[in-house]
Amino acid sequence: MKIFGELSKKVIEDKIAKKLNMNVITASEGIIRIINNIMAKSISIMSIERGRDPREFSIIAFGGAGPMHACELADEIGIKEIIVPPHPGLFSAYGLLTVDIVKVFSSSVFDKDLDKVLIELKNNAIEDFKKEGFENVEFEEFIDVRYKGQSYEITLKYEGKPNIREQFDKEHKKLYGYSSKDPIEIVSVKVLAIAKIPKIEIAESRRNKDKIEIISKRKVYFNGESYEIPIYSRNAIDVGFEGKGPAIIEEYDSTIVINPNWKWFVDKYLNIILSR
Repeated sequence: MKIFGELSKKVIEDKIAKKLNMNVITASEGIIRIINNIMAKSISIMSIERGRDPREFSIIAFGGAGPMHACELADEIGIKEIIVPPHPGLFSAYGLLTVDIVKVFSSSVFDKDLDKVLIELKNNAIEDFKKEGFENVEFEEFIDVRYKGQSYEITLKYEGKPNIREQFDKEHKKLYGYSSKDPIEIVSVKVLAIAKIPKIEIAESRRNKDKIEIISKRKVYFNGESYEIPIYSRNAIDVGFEGKGPAIIEEYDSTIVINPNWKWFVDKYLNIILSR
């Protein structure tokens, strides 16, 4: 799709900037800031709900637009490292071709015998996968457990009946800060049926480029300040190359925006690693 920059500028100016009595650059930055704030908040909420501190993790930035927002999101959340794989715009398609086939089979339990339900679900899974030509199926077992009277459950990996109470109390305390001596109940059981798909071996890069070249320079705004920044082609950068932001790295399927106060280098698999 061709981008008509002047028309984009005009619509932001007419529809937003003038109505808010601000210039088009400030309005545009405001739009991006709102978008990034919403995404950062969603990441934080999903992480914290699982009892995890997002600041202890790295961001894997993929998709056509993911690497454009990654530095802003990391700054907002407090994450210190970003990994941009080769061809980030094709990353989901690559995953779809290499990921194991997984199907979930579930059933309510309550008054039923747990182990009998598990056997029945596994048999259903085996029959289902046979129809698609998969003979070897592996299983992972999970149970949804709650304190009696609760309206929500916690999913646990099933490790045998004697371990359920201890597992549940430990996970409940991790997620909600407390555990109780109240009776528990198993609401439902899930079986993850997995058919393994051969994996593609990721080889180390054998490219051998001597130096990194700037293909152009461009005026870019970060936090209200204008920078004349280098533009690189990802196809022209090689293992061991490194640089500092602000900069932009372009490729066919995505664009990496490297903010001020960030640096980057290329590892042996051609991932671009950004760090503050």
